[in-house]
Amino acid sequence: MEKIKIFLIPHFHYDIIYQDTYENYLERSFNIIKKAIAIMKIEKKYKFLIEQTILLEEFWKREPQYRKEIFDLIKQNRIEVAPGFFVMPDMNLISGESLIRQIKSVKKF
Repeated sequence: MEKIKIFLIPHFHYDIIYQDTYENYLERSFNIIKKAIAIMKIEKKYKFLIEQTILLEEFWKREPQYRKEIFDLIKQNRIEVAPGFFVMPDMNLISGESLIRQIKSVKKF
């Protein structure tokens, strides 16, 4: 029987401002990102996916003491940002222009 490799990539999803304030979502998101960084210091094979660039950008601005670590982890392919939009689009309600604007804003960051 052939062996199959399965890769599990930890991540989280929050709909920004869905049922709480932006600041409360950011606080919870930052705690999750900090916990992932702490795990990565111990587990060298641990990788983490950040789903919305807005979270990474806000973390970068508000937690500057983590910038070098974040930058290094991204360069090591241990932190990924996917799908590469500023916020997670609702593909049922999205327009092409909205997708392009999100991609352009992410490219600036």
